[in-house]
Amino acid sequence: MNDGNQEVRKLAAIMFTDMVGYSSLAQKSEKRAIEMLEEHRNLLRPLFPKYGGREIETIGDAFFVEFGSAVEAVRC
Repeated sequence: MNDGNQEVRKLAAIMFTDMVGYSSLAQKSEKRAIEMLEEHRNLLRPLFPKYGGREIETIGDAFFVEFGSAVEAVRC
């Protein structure tokens, strides 16, 4: 039975990044952790679109990014 809504499917590669040791660093020096988080974001954000990636969400120190190709995700 079809209620008129068309299902849309697509093949995608998903990248999830996480800064190792961020929580521990934040406990020791919140200021330094925030500085490193900003550096992390400033380094990675420009790369995603260069490789066809689309930032879906940022959660704390993590990025959730979608790519149309696994090859491009790995290249990124």
